[in-house]
Amino acid sequence: MGVTGGDGELAGAWADAGRKLRKVFPRRERDAFDALVLGLLHPARPRPLAYAPAFATPDPGAERDLVRARLEMGVSTAAVLARECADPEVLAAVVALPWYDGAVGARQWLLRERPLDWAAAMVLAMIPVEARTLRRAGDPPPAPPAVPVPPPAHLRQLAALPPLLRGAVLTERSLAGDIAAQRRTFPPRLPLPLPRPWDDAELSFLAPDVPRSLLPSSAHPPQPREPVPDPVGGPAEAIALVRARPPRFGAHTMWVDGGFDTGYLVEGQELVYQVRWDAPPEAIRPGGPVVSNPGDQPTPPPREPAWIVDRVTRHVDAVDLAGLTLREFVDPRRAFPLPPGWRPEGRPPLPEGLAATAPPAVHSAAAPVLHEATTRYAAALATEAWPDFLVAWRVAVQTVRELATVDVTDPESVTAALLAARGSARADTLVDDASPLWRTPAGELARLARPEPEETDGEGVARRAARIAQAPPPVRVLALANARARSTVEAELFGVVPRARQEEIDALRR
Repeated sequence: MGVTGGDGELAGAWADAGRKLRKVFPRRERDAFDALVLGLLHPARPRPLAYAPAFATPDPGAERDLVRARLEMGVSTAAVLARECADPEVLAAVVALPWYDGAVGARQWLLRERPLDWAAAMVLAMIPVEARTLRRAGDPPPAPPAVPVPPPAHLRQLAALPPLLRGAVLTERSLAGDIAAQRRTFPPRLPLPLPRPWDDAELSFLAPDVPRSLLPSSAHPPQPREPVPDPVGGPAEAIALVRARPPRFGAHTMWVDGGFDTGYLVEGQELVYQVRWDAPPEAIRPGGPVVSNPGDQPTPPPREPAWIVDRVTRHVDAVDLAGLTLREFVDPRRAFPLPPGWRPEGRPPLPEGLAATAPPAVHSAAAPVLHEATTRYAAALATEAWPDFLVAWRVAVQTVRELATVDVTDPESVTAALLAARGSARADTLVDDASPLWRTPAGELARLARPEPEETDGEGVARRAARIAQAPPPVRVLALANARARSTVEAELFGVVPRARQEEIDALRR
């Protein structure tokens, strides 16, 4: 039976693979469960093999084998999880997990073809942005670090999941490796990437509160971790990294009329900075010899040369922005946390989860902001940028907590704390700039206290600190609380406190 030729064939394949799993639910609930599963699987069907060379001849038999293997991996994991939880959304997400995991699928398929709901949100949260737990058989382990380093980003993301979902990931990766390694239907010419078994150090980090039935029966010796680099603190540091590189774009060297010190334009979004020369297109031109290997096809020079700076790894890529947007570079690096409001059963609709998890002080002191933030969040959920909104939300909540430690809980300060919160980009705020809340005393306090993106690292930190030092006490208190909150949130994102954050906090304390 073919399983990639159409929705009917996919439904037939699921009906066959998921027959025993469906029996977890009463008969009246099975059709709804089928719809949940097939709705999650549809964006990934049909797709070419994620790891096959682009020039390879399509192999329908291999595709069918891959689909069957995905179903087997997901159903086997969900069957184990069903002993602990019979929640249809949770089990549907677990069935779909192998279809979007980096080993045999791609999470972008799920992002671009369906609206976000709880089942899709669970799948995205269980797929780390760094699939470091996946490597091909025979890959050498990384070199031992000189000093102990914190867990990498993908482990921190998984550790933030509820124990039930964390256990599902532990089970899925373990079963997927067994199934992929033992399945005889894979033609030997297809090098299916195999999940690396969890080692003892990873298990000890991820296992707290996970039901025993969801823990792998055996682990492997701890693997050495690569050192975690200091994250890029802000636009000025991103420019410094670009300046340190030769202006090469593939085979071409690019030049700017008037010299390279014409300045740069930086646009930040989540964990990515886009850096460009601050010069008109006609002032940027190729120069010098074209460097290529014998037999290489000639390539044109970039029309819109730029650099993409990864804030986590500090890696800089020279790119041509012609026909591309910043989103093309953000999506592969973006982490999709589990949205607020999740609970094992009876969870609220996604937009209502924000208010459900707000601290009591926010409900009592900043109800108008919470209402507008919930509305803005609901709109963000229709896009792929909702994680950016949640970064701002985390900063806002942490700022309220910081203020509480110094007994600042009045409505004006709490409201200002929410208004001042921002993610990595100017637009990542809880409330729109046109909101009348900005024309209140709390809005004025927030405007005075919150930093602009160029004031959070480099020389901008000192300039802002000097200005804040002359401001009234409420502004100084909120500015410091906001800086501490961003330090806490960014440390969770990066694994280490960015040097720029500590410099900002020290400057504001003086």
